[in-house]
Amino acid sequence: MNSSAPSLPAAAPPVRSADAPQPHPARRLAAAAAGLVALGTLPFWSGDAYHLHVAALIATYWILVAGLNLVVGYTGLLSLGHVALLAIGAYAFAILAGTHGMPPFLALAVACAIGAGCGFVLGLPSLRLPASISRWRRWRSR
Repeated sequence: MNSSAPSLPAAAPPVRSADAPQPHPARRLAAAAAGLVALGTLPFWSGDAYHLHVAALIATYWILVAGLNLVVGYTGLLSLGHVALLAIGAYAFAILAGTHGMPPFLALAVACAIGAGCGFVLGLPSLRLPASISRWRRWRSR
């Protein structure tokens, strides 16, 4: 029996190397602005309510995935608490716009403030944790 460990395959090269040419910032800004204008005018040029509904679902899930990418991808922590905060904001928007008849953009701003406020209030107790417990929690989530 051979006591040497089997060799692992070599890692794949990165998709884009660090010295590859980057897009010009003005071009990226122009593309982002064009995308925002297209999305902002979607209700005017989309004749079908189904397509508008699908676009709203895509935007909602994109916000959810961006938050998950920030929490798990950049910090390495496993937390799904931001899903609950998204649900609080969505529920607040539905109540404000649907039940109370508030204009949608105002209801959106108020619902964002409610979700952010709930996140702030729920995050306050974590500031009182000692550093050793905080390190242990980060280590256990990896």
